[in-house]
Amino acid sequence: MAANRFRTAKLTDDEPLRLRELNKLRVLDSPPERHFDDLVELAAQICEKPIALVSLVDRDRQWFKAAKGVSFQQTGRDESFCAHAIQGSGILEVLDTKADERFAENPLVIGEPHIRYYAGAPLVGRAGFAYGTLCVLDTSPNRPLTEAQRAGLERLALLTVDRLEDWSYQQQADVSSRILSTLLDSMPDAVVSCDSDGNLREFNLAARQWHGVDPRLLAPEHWAKHFDLYEPDGSALLATEKVPLLRAWRGELVRNAELMIRAKGQPPRVVLCNGQRLVDAFDRPIGAVVTMSDITELRAASSDLQQTRAYLESVIDASVSVAIIATDTRGYISLFNSGAERLLGYSSEEVVGAQTPALFHLESEVAARSAELSKKFGRQVEGFDVFVASAREGIPETSTWTYVRKDGEHRTVQLSVSALKDDENATTGYLGMAVDVTDQRRAEQEAQLANERFGEAFKSAAQGMALVSLEGRWMDVNEAITKLFGYSREALLGTDFQTLTHPEDLVSDLALLNDLLAGRIDQYQMKKRYYRRDGSVMHALLSVGLVRDENRRPLHFVSQVQDISVEHQALQELEENGAFLLQLFDSLADAVLVIDRDTQIVGHNLAAVTLFELPTDATGSLLSARLPELTERLDGSSGQGSAGLLARWNTTLTIVGKQPLPLELSLTQVLSPSEQNPRWVLVARDLSESQRNELLKNQFVSTVSHELRTPLTSISGSLGLIAGGALGEIPERIGGMLRIAQQNTQRLIQLVNDLLDLNKLSANEMNLEIQRIEVAAILEQAIDQMKGYAIPYGVELRITGDTSGHVNADPDRLLQVLFNLVSNACKFSPRGAMVDIHCEPNAEDGALISVVDSGPGIPKAFRSRIFERFAQADSSENRVKGGTGLGLAVTRELVERMGGVIGFESQEGDGARFWFRFPRAEVRLPMESVVARVLHVEDDDDLAAVVRGQLATVARVDRAETLREAHERLRQVSYDLILLDLKLEDGDGLSLWETLHRSQPDVPVVILSGYEVPRAIATKVAAVVQKASVTPDELETRVVALLKNRSET
Repeated sequence: MAANRFRTAKLTDDEPLRLRELNKLRVLDSPPERHFDDLVELAAQICEKPIALVSLVDRDRQWFKAAKGVSFQQTGRDESFCAHAIQGSGILEVLDTKADERFAENPLVIGEPHIRYYAGAPLVGRAGFAYGTLCVLDTSPNRPLTEAQRAGLERLALLTVDRLEDWSYQQQADVSSRILSTLLDSMPDAVVSCDSDGNLREFNLAARQWHGVDPRLLAPEHWAKHFDLYEPDGSALLATEKVPLLRAWRGELVRNAELMIRAKGQPPRVVLCNGQRLVDAFDRPIGAVVTMSDITELRAASSDLQQTRAYLESVIDASVSVAIIATDTRGYISLFNSGAERLLGYSSEEVVGAQTPALFHLESEVAARSAELSKKFGRQVEGFDVFVASAREGIPETSTWTYVRKDGEHRTVQLSVSALKDDENATTGYLGMAVDVTDQRRAEQEAQLANERFGEAFKSAAQGMALVSLEGRWMDVNEAITKLFGYSREALLGTDFQTLTHPEDLVSDLALLNDLLAGRIDQYQMKKRYYRRDGSVMHALLSVGLVRDENRRPLHFVSQVQDISVEHQALQELEENGAFLLQLFDSLADAVLVIDRDTQIVGHNLAAVTLFELPTDATGSLLSARLPELTERLDGSSGQGSAGLLARWNTTLTIVGKQPLPLELSLTQVLSPSEQNPRWVLVARDLSESQRNELLKNQFVSTVSHELRTPLTSISGSLGLIAGGALGEIPERIGGMLRIAQQNTQRLIQLVNDLLDLNKLSANEMNLEIQRIEVAAILEQAIDQMKGYAIPYGVELRITGDTSGHVNADPDRLLQVLFNLVSNACKFSPRGAMVDIHCEPNAEDGALISVVDSGPGIPKAFRSRIFERFAQADSSENRVKGGTGLGLAVTRELVERMGGVIGFESQEGDGARFWFRFPRAEVRLPMESVVARVLHVEDDDDLAAVVRGQLATVARVDRAETLREAHERLRQVSYDLILLDLKLEDGDGLSLWETLHRSQPDVPVVILSGYEVPRAIATKVAAVVQKASVTPDELETRVVALLKNRSET
């Protein structure tokens, strides 16, 4: 008889360990997945074979996670080629199976699929054991794999292992995440967290119930208002910098911070907050977390009789922090969490590895406990054994101890001790969990006294908690809920919630439970009625969550029942607040009108009645009938698709029977939650008085300045003659004082001149002799005049760029502009530096002139005021440079009066560039030939193309993809409107708006973005439009309205 030519692979000694590692993956019998199918497809292509498998070798079978070229998913282990391959360290390659005695009569060779060639690379995991192979097969003998094919197969095997283990880790992570979510929602304390960007993340059930709102994508400065966070006494909204989660996010360790939550429809809740920043393994911030404990009743316990009832509830239901302390078997502390640090006053660094729990236990208690345990166990129990004697015997123990804090204070704790076991059930240490019950014990004593004094008046609580089975039976209840229903704990555990529910509310309650079980909702809250034991009906607020196991199977419900009989009082307070807001509305000095889509007046204040001579109640009247001129103005601004400020402008309105009124108007659109009924709020401010005051002020400044100019000039001249020796030689000491006096007199003269210039400009009384000026000549003249000024500062001046061509300007005033800019550059440049006056043609065929220095740059806090009158950077270093604070204000007025545009760019520590531009004299175009120009700052190609196409008929649209490109275009071109995205590749779009707002405040800016805009900015720009909600037609309508408004003003 011929020898058996089929041989099975022998098992190695470490086979049980290998199988354990394979089963830990939990991948066997899992559904097919695309990325594993891609791997076998790629292996087949690289090795040029028709069959490829990811084969996992189990105890009695080989199972295919992915397969190409075969229709079955597993075979027996005895006929497995891969069972041989996993015993080696490299690729097992069989060129002809019929020529190999191990496989010649293998059923897979002599039968389907008739394997004649095999090559398998072991899939070796991180523990060093092979899960199986990545193999390729053929139905005919083959040549050996090439070196490139072997290398490719080995690399794919490594990638397959990574995929298998990542798949396993992901399954474990999903289970952990579900457990964490369930644990957080079952906690009585509220837990909130945010990520590294300050975006809210975790918001457990208690937090949602307490705040009455779900978390939203909000900037931290809006958290206090949105979540109703107040000072502990409820007197004022909590300041942004005091919000515990924001403090923790910024790196502060938050401990026992108190605040009040005043959510609508709920009584005020005082909470105690603890939190800290979260970091990753590299100590990089990844977010922050804060826990909140309800201490309302605890705080109320020390007040009058009416607060005692709430105090009793806090004793029963209040959560406390837990101190967790672990030790090794010798008793040395190995874990000392933040709760232990807070309870005992020691830091983790002081005790871990260096101390035993004896450090903070009361010695007399330890001695007494030692004697008690020695008697109980019939042997001497002392030292560390006193704390863990029961745990050593496998009996977890909970007892009361007195802890002695580092500062000597005694705290009563409830301590539970259990043994820590490893996989072999050997004790590796001990874990103690201590809860500080000092306040609770004190409160219980006071509550007992209160009960004795006030009897049955304080036996009911305001809130109850219960665990409810999937069938509706009470599994566990707290004392508060027994008081709510009037039943004993035993009676409640013998019934179900359906029995106690009002029939009219049961159907909706059960429907929500079914939605919860089906996974359509995560939790629900409803108002419902219950029957008490005495037959009365209780109105309650019910909150229900579902606890699931690691496989997402429902376990039981967690229910919270709160008596809402105080809701009537809350409604009264709401009505009072509404009356207060109405009084506040009527107390405003500005006139306020609220209109609907049909321009019908739906509300107004008393100031509107006075200003526009309306009837006392004009509600319901059409605005067109009352204020026809104003209605025409609104037609170009209203009807837009998003909320926010739509327009702000000054105008003069003629009211029937009144003199024309100079007004400042602002129009804001407000959307209802459904966005179906928008309203427009028009605020009108009478500028008559402010214009009269401005005229008086200008007249006063002009008179005083004229009167000061002559004596100051005489004083300056006299001081110059004296200092120059015209009256004889003077002592050096007196000469120094004279020079100081002369310098300050010159500053006063410059101040007076600047004031007069500004006054003339404001009154439109400055005569400008606009003429054709050669750019090169005027710049050379400016350099000649400024060289002497630059010498004391040790800087040099030079002209760079293309100075050809001409501009239309007043030569004297253009020299004044250059003097102001160059003098500032000299003052702030370091000695030995170069100040460049750079000229270049711009995109409008005009001249762009820049003054560039290498000084310290402009402080960010000062940039918003840089062109304002008397504006100077607020630092001693800048103030000693001199100046009146009027130079840049005069410069800006002069440039704009001569038809130019001025701006600046600066980074702190990297100098500053002030620039201005004029159209060239020979290329001025008639106004009717000018086409509106729009700059769209956007890095998304698709959106930019849509906007350009939509606006093609109303304006020429230029695009800038980066902030750098946008700055360059703004220097070159005067735009009529800016469309601005906030998040760009090289920075924040708001920085561009800040620069434009200072240099060209009359250019309307529309923020077109998907990000939230700070309110301080939203009220200053022309409009804020959300990318996700605006349609192209709505955008075109708004742009046309803004361009029309700009052309009219």
